[in-house]
Amino acid sequence: TEAGHDLLPEAKAVLRQSYRFESRALAQFNGEAMRLNISICHGISFEGISETVAALMQRYPYITGALQMESEEKVWNDVRERRSHMGLVLGDTPPNRDIYGCICLGHIQYCIVASKDFPLARLSRITEQDLSQHRQILSEDARRYLFSSQYWLVNSVSWALYLAALGVGWTVAPLELAHRAVSSKKNLVI
Repeated sequence: TEAGHDLLPEAKAVLRQSYRFESRALAQFNGEAMRLNISICHGISFEGISETVAALMQRYPYITGALQMESEEKVWNDVRERRSHMGLVLGDTPPNRDIYGCICLGHIQYCIVASKDFPLARLSRITEQDLSQHRQILSEDARRYLFSSQYWLVNSVSWALYLAALGVGWTVAPLELAHRAVSSKKNLVI
């Protein structure tokens, strides 16, 4: 039925979770070490994630695992190929999301960041046309925010913020990261 078809993705997710639970329970019963590999997209703050993982380590002292900072595409690939048990990404879910158990954990605001000396910093209101006239430093995870035909692609939001601080262009960054970058690199503005 149409109703059954609509519920199919959730049913598949419940089955996957059930299989994971069963295999972990069996591993614990057999005395095997528990492992949790997490792939995290560049641009996601270490704060919050690190504290959560630290609390997990305290609560489950015998669990081992790995934390990887990677591009969004690599995170999706690691989860799909089962190199990671969990992936945290910025942005939209993939078109074939039914093979992943996706949950939206929240929303992240993005902002424009440039050096205080950059021409955009002198404007009281910035338009898309203003952005298109200046070099953009584009992190892989912010590709959907491409406004300029003159850009440099980098694989890290931190790198994009650093280059913006040098005054070679402007960038789009998660607001939380931008605030931290502005406080540590005094010549940046949001």
